[in-house]
Amino acid sequence: MQLCSACLAVRAGDGDTARHAVLQITDTRRSKLPNEGIVTVSTFRCQACGACWTTALKVVTFQIAIATKT
Repeated sequence: MQLCSACLAVRAGDGDTARHAVLQITDTRRSKLPNEGIVTVSTFRCQACGACWTTALKVVTFQIAIATKT
């Protein structure tokens, strides 16, 4: 398969899937993994060259304690 110029930029790390104008999202799944938190996995297909891309995003939650002087 020959990749279009936008997919070549994503593959080389010079671009990202958010800037690729003709990527169409085909699936998104959110899973809660034990001891890991929530992970969102999205799959895209390029309408220009047909390449498939998968991204995974881990949602990180944290708590901050702030001490104030009274």
